[in-house]
Amino acid sequence: MARKPSLLERLASLALLFLVAACSQTPKPSAVPGVYRFDDGRLLTISYHEKGAFFRYRDLHSGTSGLLASAGEVHYSSGPGWDSEQPVVLDVHFRQENKQITGLIWKPRKGVATRAARVPLREEEIRFSSGPVELSGRLVLPAEGGGPFPLVVLVHGSERDAATLTYHRQYQFPLEGVATFVYDKRGTGRSGGEFTMLFDVLAGDVLAAVDRLRSHPKIDPDRIGLAGYSQGGWIAPLAASRDPRIRFVLVGYGMLESPAREDRLECHNALRAKGFGSAEIHKADEIIDAIDRLLASHLKDGWTDLSALQQKYGQEPWLPALEEGLAGAFLRYPRWLSSPHGRNRLLQVSWFHEPLPVIEKLDIPMLWVLGGKDIEAPNEVTIAELERLRAAGKPIDLKIYPDADHGIVEFEEKDGERLYTRYSPGYFELESAWVREKAGG
Repeated sequence: MARKPSLLERLASLALLFLVAACSQTPKPSAVPGVYRFDDGRLLTISYHEKGAFFRYRDLHSGTSGLLASAGEVHYSSGPGWDSEQPVVLDVHFRQENKQITGLIWKPRKGVATRAARVPLREEEIRFSSGPVELSGRLVLPAEGGGPFPLVVLVHGSERDAATLTYHRQYQFPLEGVATFVYDKRGTGRSGGEFTMLFDVLAGDVLAAVDRLRSHPKIDPDRIGLAGYSQGGWIAPLAASRDPRIRFVLVGYGMLESPAREDRLECHNALRAKGFGSAEIHKADEIIDAIDRLLASHLKDGWTDLSALQQKYGQEPWLPALEEGLAGAFLRYPRWLSSPHGRNRLLQVSWFHEPLPVIEKLDIPMLWVLGGKDIEAPNEVTIAELERLRAAGKPIDLKIYPDADHGIVEFEEKDGERLYTRYSPGYFELESAWVREKAGG
């Protein structure tokens, strides 16, 4: 098991929190990723792990998930929990015929071996243009049928990983008869362009993907929807609001507040986790207010105010609790952030995007799936607003998993850290059933 990094730790592209951005490495291509069906009907997806050299498996029913490390050409092993290699508790052997992987043997060290057959989904690599930028994606079609199929386009979170490698839902939704398109967002994987978190730009990339797929002979242009996760929960509705032909939107662990507000709430949670109360939060908000003014002025005005607050509260015991957030970055690296390079990185984020007016304008079916204990994207306001919109007649479905954090992942707490254990049981099945119904799969 391992602690899941915070949202701002995952914003590697900004480099402002680490000064040196993490470089994504593209793993060597493998035939292992895909979906496998056990004799009892249980389904397992395998995709590249965020660490690149490993794979991650996910049981679509129980939510069990873990890391697969290579132990030979077609042999892999896994340790206990969410992200462990050792001690080995599971061996997985992939079966081959004519150099093609046809299935696997799943052998717990303390248990009975079972077999699973690979589901023969059909894949097509597709490149498309969004303005002057060329992006790279993959269309995954159901194993059977000639189409045309309904389509769901996956919309990215804030990560720099190549989504064509790490997004397992490209294998999940085709099981429901729904074609799925996944692409490496600009500046990642095999896509061109520079990495950005400007939502207008990213929504444009989504619509470029939709336009490209509408003319595909295997796709029904009248049955296309979007599924956006985390940061994608801001971008997918924004894209849908600009194209009335989009039929539905699924949002996983998103927010109806701005990214700047999300960062503020994360800081509040960090302070509470360290035992501080409303008085300390009020002081921290003074610093966060100053940073928001800086961001709103494109880092032109407010450095003097921030410096004064740093002098005022520099010795207070609560200040180190902000170190993982945006406030911590400003307090530690003000000179770098005020440089042309730091300014450019920092302003490549739509900090003050307001998602609620976008949602209020949409009248298409939406599903929001949220974790009741999400500390990365605190959702008290989001839930209240969604309930208000539902009461007003908006076609919004809402599912809350009460014990889940961001990603709909359950956890145990140890020494003040959340150690992740599994996805909430039934979560993937809920998504699949909803997409199948709304897309007509």
